Amino acid sequence: MMLQPGLVGGQGYSPISHVLTNHNNNKSFTIDAILGLRHHQGQAAIDYSTSTGEKDKCDGGRKTKCKRVRTIFTPEQLERLEAEFERQQYMVGPERLYLAHALQLTEAQVKVWFQNRRIKWRKQHLELQQQQLAALKKRRDILETSEDSEDEALKPASNNNH
Repeated sequence: MMLQPGLVGGQGYSPISHVLTNHNNNKSFTIDAILGLRHHQGQAAIDYSTSTGEKDKCDGGRKTKCKRVRTIFTPEQLERLEAEFERQQYMVGPERLYLAHALQLTEAQVKVWFQNRRIKWRKQHLELQQQQLAALKKRRDILETSEDSEDEALKPASNNNH
């Protein structure tokens, strides 16, 4: 759903991160400007993404995508992202837009962070479940071994000789 001029905020609003143009006077407005948000120096994540001017570094100018360099999040951004993840593992729509603006990140950065964090969470919980299962199997084996020993000890001596 595209955001049309004049529909900002009301029904039909869809958060987008590109620049809107007012066709009456050809002025450009960013979502931040429309929402009244300001960027503070030194608080945004560092994004070392390749720009369009670096085409020569990207596979010799072929039609393949350039490898994007990793975004480095600030400790404050990570703390907030982790807190939001603890609250809910899926962040969509206006909540993601709000969080992205609050942390001075793009919605795509927040979306990808949450995707990666869910993968990490699943991996951690799978490892934990495997450890718990291994411990239960070990306990079961110990109990079975001790029960077998007790059964042998309780058998009458005459049965052991035959």
